[in-house]
Amino acid sequence: MSGKVRIHMVHVPGTQVIEQGTDGLLRGDVNEGVMTGTSILQYVPLHLSALDRQPSVATWLRTWIPEQAAHFLSPDDWFDVGHGLQFWVTDSVGMWVPGETSTSWFVWSPPPSLADVALDELEESRHKRKHLNHIWIAPRLMTYLWRKRLHKICDIVFSIPPCSRPFWPLHEHEPLLIGLTLHFSVSSPWQTKFTTGVLDLERALSTVWASPGEHERDLLREFCLTPGRMDGMPGRVV
Repeated sequence: MSGKVRIHMVHVPGTQVIEQGTDGLLRGDVNEGVMTGTSILQYVPLHLSALDRQPSVATWLRTWIPEQAAHFLSPDDWFDVGHGLQFWVTDSVGMWVPGETSTSWFVWSPPPSLADVALDELEESRHKRKHLNHIWIAPRLMTYLWRKRLHKICDIVFSIPPCSRPFWPLHEHEPLLIGLTLHFSVSSPWQTKFTTGVLDLERALSTVWASPGEHERDLLREFCLTPGRMDGMPGRVV
């Protein structure tokens, strides 16, 4: 406290500890991991997003996002494009006003060390523009800063274990967390998370990774189309 230092305790998987060399060092093995000269920061990539670590994740996302023109946000985009604003135009009286983006689907892929900042912006965008859809994707690192809020904001949150799919192999060690925040419906119950069947979908997604196939893509695409189907239905039916 006197040095004004903030210490973050970050949990890492046991397989990561083995690869890092800590497990071998306890047995006297000094020829693994950091003992060979590799930087320890390489084993806890808090500065890399899921797309930085595995670009093929973006290809998988595009297979089930309903809108092919989904915008993959960079950190600079979090503060404007992520809020649905992309450019500035002049109105009828010559005033500069923000113009809205042409897409309604945004992918947030922050590095774990900045995930709480990105989530602040996603939460604000969610309240300001309820017609937008957001997909959150991040490795399960430093989650104590943002995971609880993620479950409150998103309609559904699920995780993809390492090695369950080719785009997230075993050497990534920690699971990949994905949250979906869909646009509000024009009728009650307004948010998709309050509809019947969401818990069934969460249960299905928790087991689908154990077997090969593309079943999860169909489940996720159907879920993404749910708010549009709710618009024409009375609340008691939804």
